[in-house]
Amino acid sequence: MKSLDSLLGKASAYLKSEFNLELEKSKLKKYSLEDWEQFCQMSNFEINSEGIYVPKTNLAYVKSESPSLISNAFHELFGHGLFCEQSKLGKQLTSIIENEGNVNSFLYDDINYQTQHFGLTKNNLQNYEGFAV
Repeated sequence: MKSLDSLLGKASAYLKSEFNLELEKSKLKKYSLEDWEQFCQMSNFEINSEGIYVPKTNLAYVKSESPSLISNAFHELFGHGLFCEQSKLGKQLTSIIENEGNVNSFLYDDINYQTQHFGLTKNNLQNYEGFAV
């Protein structure tokens, strides 16, 4: 099996050549099982999760011993990373986070289609996760 770094490199090249998209800030950080548990406890993240993307730091964190490491890395790094860096909604979310605004309101409140007519779902949490699929 090809290494994760090799696969990520090929995916980056494909995104650039086919869609003219690239990650500008987002990076991937892998944690061993022990370090993952410590990281989750310190950061107040769900310990049973296998990956998380943090828009404020532009970092995708993944548990390296996960059987689904490759798909988790792609989901967190390319899915959420590209959403936050390249999409209109993601840029709005990132701006709210950087300005210490109400992220929960943005993610969980019902979308007002008068002001956000491009929302595809009831709230932006589904847009955030749906984009990453």
